[in-house]
Amino acid sequence: MAKILIVDDSEHMVAILSEILLAHGFEVETALSRKELVYTLLASSPDLILLDVRLSGDDGRKLCRDLKANSSYKNIPIILLSGSHELLESFADYNADAVIEKPFDMNITIQKITNLLKERSREK
Repeated sequence: MAKILIVDDSEHMVAILSEILLAHGFEVETALSRKELVYTLLASSPDLILLDVRLSGDDGRKLCRDLKANSSYKNIPIILLSGSHELLESFADYNADAVIEKPFDMNITIQKITNLLKERSREK
């Protein structure tokens, strides 16, 4: 069972995503801030990260770039989430593996997660 880490400062969004991912057989970890993200990464090793771009006090895109620059986390696929199309346009500049625009279609979201997890397992 793949472990997905959801990083979003909206408890409502975290709850919705958690419920849907759990229903699709994923294990779910959550973080509401950069600090919680770092703690969770140290405590467990997620297979994929869903990362909100507008994280309270932080830019999720820059956080993504920092994670991808770290040899311990660079191979974890990261999907950036945002309700702003403009903030997602330059996702490749931040080394994100994919983007999902809010409001999102859950079928497309599950498909993107599944595809990235398959790619990651082939690379191991």
